[in-house]
Amino acid sequence: MPSQPLKLDRYLGRILIEKRLESFTISELSDQYLATFKELSGKDLDPGETRKWIYRRIYKLVKNGFLEKQPNSIKKDLIFRQTDLMKSANILETIDKHIKSLVIESATLCKAPIDRAGVLRKLEERAKQYQVDLITSLGESEEYMYLYESFPSLKPQLEKQYHQARERSSKLLGQLTAIKTVIEQFSSKTIE
Repeated sequence: MPSQPLKLDRYLGRILIEKRLESFTISELSDQYLATFKELSGKDLDPGETRKWIYRRIYKLVKNGFLEKQPNSIKKDLIFRQTDLMKSANILETIDKHIKSLVIESATLCKAPIDRAGVLRKLEERAKQYQVDLITSLGESEEYMYLYESFPSLKPQLEKQYHQARERSSKLLGQLTAIKTVIEQFSSKTIE
């Protein structure tokens, strides 16, 4: 039976074929891919985007029968293994079109000048919106509490809404606190 053609980019091909990586998790393959790319090109890839790309590529290889997935009893991660089809495949190197979207440009690593006034204005606008939302949510909680006390027979119907309003209030308070902390630090120029 003739070997089936398999298109792989040179980095993935090097890891799976040349380095004979027989079984792996997506995290392990992603780490290998990042290291191999850095070794061969001297550039860094965005780890999150690379993992997503690896994930999509691996599942395409599973779908086409080149890899099989097996549950890992020790960890929650799936283990992927090369099938005989993969081992006998005719590997065709593809153009690395996807790499452009994965490479971290050196410009993004440099600190860009910050428009302090613009950032501060946006942070303050956001803080005001959180404050309005918080007051609304607290008012809603208080009203549910009042209705509890006024109409005890409605308590079962109101309880869920009351707890949701309280959760929203807590979340909004946390968001408001975070924004105010950043505004305070930004105003005192401790954030660069």
